[in-house]
Amino acid sequence: MISILRMANLAIQPCGRVAEMQVNVHAAKTQLSKLIEAALAGEDVIIARDSIPAVRLVPVRAGNFKFGVLADRVSGPVPDFLEPMPEEGLRRWEGD
Repeated sequence: MISILRMANLAIQPCGRVAEMQVNVHAAKTQLSKLIEAALAGEDVIIARDSIPAVRLVPVRAGNFKFGVLADRVSGPVPDFLEPMPEEGLRRWEGD
């Protein structure tokens, strides 16, 4: 993937590891989609300011979290968390 990015005229500086690259902020802004693809392909993409590494672009790992897992096991009304609490519930919450 590094060779593809070099062909795209990115200012890439090898950083010692095989699949690691460093690009300046301007190049990162103009070629962000290519850098995202490189990160998703497993390359270590570092964005630098004035040749000083600032951030690392890494893929987000999908978790196992799933909404509605207990949907068939919960019954009754669902509280509306955007509505204000009733006075009695608020007093109990605050410990009065």
